[in-house]
Amino acid sequence: MVENAAALLAERKQMFDNAINFKHNKRTPHAANFFTWKYYDTEFTAKEAIFDYDINEKVQRQFIERYGFDAYVDLGNRNPMRVTSAYGGGWHYIDEENDTVLIDDHSLLLRDEYQEFMANPQAFYWTKAFKRSCKEGLTMGELENAVQELMTNGAWAAKMDNICHDEYGALTYSNGFAMTPFENMFNVLRGMRELALDVRKCPEILKECLDFLWENECLPMMKAGLKTDPSKCIGGINTGFLAHGILNYDQFGELYWPYFKQLVDMAAEADRVILIFLEATLERLADYFQEIPKGRIIIQIEQDDILSLRKAIPNVALMGGMSTDTLGYGTPEQCVEQAKRMINEMGDGFVLSQNKMMSYKNDAKRENLQAVCDFVREYEC
Repeated sequence: MVENAAALLAERKQMFDNAINFKHNKRTPHAANFFTWKYYDTEFTAKEAIFDYDINEKVQRQFIERYGFDAYVDLGNRNPMRVTSAYGGGWHYIDEENDTVLIDDHSLLLRDEYQEFMANPQAFYWTKAFKRSCKEGLTMGELENAVQELMTNGAWAAKMDNICHDEYGALTYSNGFAMTPFENMFNVLRGMRELALDVRKCPEILKECLDFLWENECLPMMKAGLKTDPSKCIGGINTGFLAHGILNYDQFGELYWPYFKQLVDMAAEADRVILIFLEATLERLADYFQEIPKGRIIIQIEQDDILSLRKAIPNVALMGGMSTDTLGYGTPEQCVEQAKRMINEMGDGFVLSQNKMMSYKNDAKRENLQAVCDFVREYEC
């Protein structure tokens, strides 16, 4: 815990608002893109922490107190395995030999079921999608237990957000969430492999389903997200850019961008910021982003060279810059030098963060991360 957490939270919120709007900060804000690596930085295994909320809270508190980031993308709720285990489903699992969390690609909707899904999505979810996601012979008692676990998980996640804000004066990523329909198909209904095939095998019915999802699921989700409070978050609305990696330039323009642009326009009208959590690269699609006004989105990048991406989309605030190669295999001096270079060369419109989801033991060394965090807090830019 810190003294004057409310004042520190307000100060940090102003720093991120300045960065998003390309206003100068006395120092660069620092965001933690850390997930299961936090467990490997303690005496606990991933399984112990994920399945025990008390241990998980202890891990999150240790991480916040040890490194003192200004904002956190994850507070231990990334892998709600207690919920999925209760109904015998889910595709996240722990490789206990390597103490690593993994996920399998999967499909809940088959290619010949598009019309059935659009005719009655609620019936489809209950009679087919849910059945495919849980074990056979699920009893009513097990289902009731799974619902209770879901409620417990939600309460714990809210508790962790409050701890982050009220005890440590740090920001979380967002309260609101939005999803483009292509991301829905990629992450929920069709999966990576099958959706990539659909783009080529059945583009017409795919586009029809994207329009259906936009009107019936994505648009209501965005409207609900706009009603949340963004005052303790980096951005008002969080969205994932994961599925764009399987699309070429023209396919992105047809199947992805029109829906995302509507999200941006809706957020702008409500004076809200969209935070994009990015996987894969984006620079090849930079032309689409030229029309986005400054101050409307901020992107947590992954595989792109951040200096090159800044030149390609100079109107968009970026988060990233710290390489896992350096954090995991370099020296503290090399890590500080990289952080200093990123801060100096990126200038305004920049948040220092890591260039990937920090999920594996070798993604960082404690002494390297501590050196960077100590440096960023004191370095005036």
